[in-house]
Amino acid sequence: MNEKTHRLLVAAALLLVFGAQGCGDNPEKALKDGVILYKEGKTEDASALLIRGLLTAAAVKTFTAPFPECRGAVMARAVRKEVTVYYPGTLTVRAATPVHSLCRDPDSGAIALAGANRLWLVDKKGRPLSEHPLEGDGEVMACAWSENTVVFYRRDTVYRLDPAGGETRTMIPEQKFPPPFSKSPFTVTFSADDATLAVAVGIAGSYNLYGINLRASSSLFTRRSCSSSKILADRGTFYYITGSAGSWTLSSYSPDRNTRKDLRGFTSLLDIEIVPGGLIFESRDGVFISALERQDDIALPFPFKLAGRCDGFVAGEHGGRLYLVDVKLLHEKLKALKEEIPGFFEKDTSAEEGKHP
Repeated sequence: MNEKTHRLLVAAALLLVFGAQGCGDNPEKALKDGVILYKEGKTEDASALLIRGLLTAAAVKTFTAPFPECRGAVMARAVRKEVTVYYPGTLTVRAATPVHSLCRDPDSGAIALAGANRLWLVDKKGRPLSEHPLEGDGEVMACAWSENTVVFYRRDTVYRLDPAGGETRTMIPEQKFPPPFSKSPFTVTFSADDATLAVAVGIAGSYNLYGINLRASSSLFTRRSCSSSKILADRGTFYYITGSAGSWTLSSYSPDRNTRKDLRGFTSLLDIEIVPGGLIFESRDGVFISALERQDDIALPFPFKLAGRCDGFVAGEHGGRLYLVDVKLLHEKLKALKEEIPGFFEKDTSAEEGKHP
């Protein structure tokens, strides 16, 4: 066992002790005290306080096992017909059939749950609002709210449901949204902002990316090739990954200007989460955090197993807990800490990890 691994294991154990005693409930005090201990050479005690201070400061919610999953704009666990939402708020809903997809209205808090051939809508307290049967067979593979309507993907088509009138119609008539290989199983990922929707359809490093203007119900672009389901639509710009093993690129595309920018490259990329506040990615050299449009990587000085994104935040597991963190805030705290005690971060491999394409 090397020194760094030993230090992190001891820090994790001390973190549980400090947590049980209530130490570190004030993240700023934990960080300040951790810096003092580190400068005094008490690195194991310092690590426990610093890690707890960082995670407590950046976490909008913390979960204990069994962990919920990131399901669009909610953290939830679905066990066949029963769905329990743990963030935002807490509620349990029982549907008539197993639930495949769900999404939350950021304005009203209403939740749409999708089964094989129907949609259910409940309010923020779990009370039924309406039920909408869907014609024919076909799983709802992804959904998102848009201006009091539910947009969903089913049978290679994107639909819009108006709950008030009960009408379901094709979002863009005559346009299909297929994966690159029509006969293979595939997944669908949505990323929506107020006006646009990104749709990634595919599997195993081969995806078609589509862009939709939600307000005009029109296509922005079709079948842009990407290599990951980790996509982001943010203020009219679409972010996505291209490339293959050994040479990955994070790119952005603006349909309004018809311009693409290659923001950064990766020689190794095991996992990544992209949100408006930045990105967290895992490579063979560790887990790193960075701003979205400029490369300023910082290696996380603690283990953090990525577990998805939810409502603009990133979920990661550390020390037997699941943290939903504000990426921008965590990045700022780490930058300040690195300036004060650079030795705490040991070797920073960001220069090796990220290359400009």
